[in-house]
Amino acid sequence: MNGKQKAGLVHMQKLSQALDLSMHTLIEAAGFQMNLEERETSKASVSDEYPDLMDSIFKFYGLEKDPLLIDKIKAELIKYEPYALTHEGEDLIDRRLGDKIEALSAEGLLIERLKVLYKHFKEEALSREEKQIIGSGLLYFVISTDIIPDYIFPIGYLDDVIAIRLVEERLAKL
Repeated sequence: MNGKQKAGLVHMQKLSQALDLSMHTLIEAAGFQMNLEERETSKASVSDEYPDLMDSIFKFYGLEKDPLLIDKIKAELIKYEPYALTHEGEDLIDRRLGDKIEALSAEGLLIERLKVLYKHFKEEALSREEKQIIGSGLLYFVISTDIIPDYIFPIGYLDDVIAIRLVEERLAKL
């Protein structure tokens, strides 16, 4: 976690203990699939513990003390909205999204949501407002200038999760 060695299961176990979460929950939240036997023995799924997981991670890293974090992410999303409506922005999403998902070598809530949003983004019947909202979230994920850099394990994709959640909340209000 300090850049000198790759983070592994030992690091995940220590983080799991510090956050008081099951390893199953933490591993799935990191985007890795567990086999069916392990899922059945797990006391709760990631979706059941997701809000608690977010709160625990925020507390562990002291991010709950930064009320501006979500505002910063919202500002980035708004900044990307006009770009999402351009051919260049759409092309960037088309070129980079699959590669970035593949590079993660993971499955999980974030990946599933990104795939669903991309599918909607490509629909012809999508309204202009929906397209710019969804496109801004996809651009946030593919463009490398995040609020929390992706290379910071294990929280590097936390801002991406928040961004996608904000996108989904805005879509629900339409």
